[in-house]
Amino acid sequence: MSDDIEKARAAHAALVAAKAACDAAGLSFARVWRGEDELAPFIAKAAAHVASMERRALPIAFGDSVRVCGWNSKRDRRVTNVGRTLIHLDGRATYRLDDGRATHERGIDAIDADDLARIRRDLVGKRPPKPAPTLREVGTVTTTKGGDE
Repeated sequence: MSDDIEKARAAHAALVAAKAACDAAGLSFARVWRGEDELAPFIAKAAAHVASMERRALPIAFGDSVRVCGWNSKRDRRVTNVGRTLIHLDGRATYRLDDGRATHERGIDAIDADDLARIRRDLVGKRPPKPAPTLREVGTVTTTKGGDE
C-alpha cells in the first residue's frame, strides 16, 4: 500500500514539476475563455488522490472518528460497533456496510469512502472492547489490619 502511495506522490510531483518547467519555458496552458490553467485541475486531482490514499492507509479502531457527509454538511462521528451488515456510529446512528449510506428513511447521509474502506479493512469481524467495570460492579475492597496469612 505504501508503495502505491509513493507512486501517487511521485506522479503528483511530476505534474507540479512539468507545470513549473512549462511556465519557465514560457509555454502557456491557460484557457482563453476562463483564464485558468488547464493543468491545475489535474494537479488538484492528483493531490486529492494522494490525500485519499494516505487516509485509507491509516488504521482505525472502535471509538475513532469517521467523517459522515450529508446534503450540505460534514461531521465526525465515533465508531461504536460493526456488525455483518451494519455500522453503528455514536451508539445510535446506523449505516450500511456495503455502501456506507444511512439506514433511516431520508438516507442521504453516508460515511466517507476512505473511512468506509478503513472500517471494512480493520473492524469487520471484530468486537468492540468491553467497558471497564464501575466501582459498584466491582464492589468495595476491604482490608484488615495485621491480617498476614
